[in-house]
Amino acid sequence: MRRPFDLTGREEEVHGLLVRGASDAEIARQLVISVRTANRHVANILSKTSAPNRTAATAMALGQGFASV
Repeated sequence: MRRPFDLTGREEEVHGLLVRGASDAEIARQLVISVRTANRHVANILSKTSAPNRTAATAMALGQGFASV
């Protein structure tokens, strides 16, 4: 199955937490990764979705049915 925006599995996990309003530090804590790695995943998500910021990436995911709150 093709993933939305060609996100990796880990990026999808991060995106799900992003949609729920998690900060990079919260994402890192929940996924047991460094904050820097969480930040890199968020940057990749923004790039792949062409979203200018976290709010736009969240709105896009919710609007297109890729995520729910």
